Amino acid sequence: MTKNLQLKSKNYVELTIEHENDSVVLIFPGGGYQYTSEREGEVVASKYRAEGFNTAIYHYREEKLLYPETTLESYEVLKLLKDNGFKQIFLLGFSAGGHLALHTTIQYKNLIQGLILAYPVISTDEDSIHQGSFNNLLGDRDYYRNEVSLEKIITRKLPPSYIWHTKTDLSVPISNSYKLVQALELTKTVYQFRVFEHGPHGLSLATKEVSQPNIDPQVFEDTYKDVAIWFKESVDFLKSIKK
Repeated sequence: MTKNLQLKSKNYVELTIEHENDSVVLIFPGGGYQYTSEREGEVVASKYRAEGFNTAIYHYREEKLLYPETTLESYEVLKLLKDNGFKQIFLLGFSAGGHLALHTTIQYKNLIQGLILAYPVISTDEDSIHQGSFNNLLGDRDYYRNEVSLEKIITRKLPPSYIWHTKTDLSVPISNSYKLVQALELTKTVYQFRVFEHGPHGLSLATKEVSQPNIDPQVFEDTYKDVAIWFKESVDFLKSIKK
């Protein structure tokens, strides 16, 4: 069963329930805070449902809210999922969606049981910043710049987290994840960090059904098959913390 949960804005959550349990993976697709990528939406959700999880996809750029309205709305999303009977909420964020997923986790950690981050946008430091994401998130509110550099605001232990990144990501440098992991170490957060030697930004599942433009789908899958193992690792990670 799939239904859309409308939020107060034009944004909505696409909830699909296939299992009689109280767990859900809430997916934040990437897209530089400009749009939500289809390559990181339903195609990913279907894989988690096949592993026994219900899923929800957060379409958070139908109306382009700025920070701090973004995290206020993510609380509305968590509340809706709780109201629909989900006691275990796991967040999965890609790229800029990883930024919103982590920011949501930092602010509302008691509502979240686990976190998965794929090549996440984290820092506003000059050596790491994905400028476009923060332009779209802040608009003319640059005075919030330090507040949205997430490695700087992690002061408490967070829910267990699985993070992955490639060393050759030219869009969102791996230094974003290194800075995050350092903050997780300082707060004694349980985490697993997987680094892959090669691969561009935005690999999603790294399988042929999510191949990037201008590359043959089978060639894409064969080239990045070593990266594709992140999905199984993330499932095992979630199942290890699922009650």
